Amino acid sequence: MTEKNTIYQELEALRLEVESLKKEKDTIKDSHTEEVKGIETTIKDFLEKDNISELFETIKKDYANISPVTAVGLFALGAIFARSLSRK
Repeated sequence: MTEKNTIYQELEALRLEVESLKKEKDTIKDSHTEEVKGIETTIKDFLEKDNISELFETIKKDYANISPVTAVGLFALGAIFARSLSRK
């Protein structure tokens, strides 16, 4: 008779644990949804403010004013950095 009681107690404990895990999952899902909405809002704000065109204009000006030696140096640094990351 005590075995039946312990089994029922274990089942009840498992039900409570499942319920708490479901609540925790819903909470995490809600916070993730809010985070995604925040990111979407930030992206929309960025696109609406013509920041991309400003960024491209700045890159064009910098590219036009860069010396060939500096360009080769930056390329070499980028290649070294990428190679070091790929080894790890």
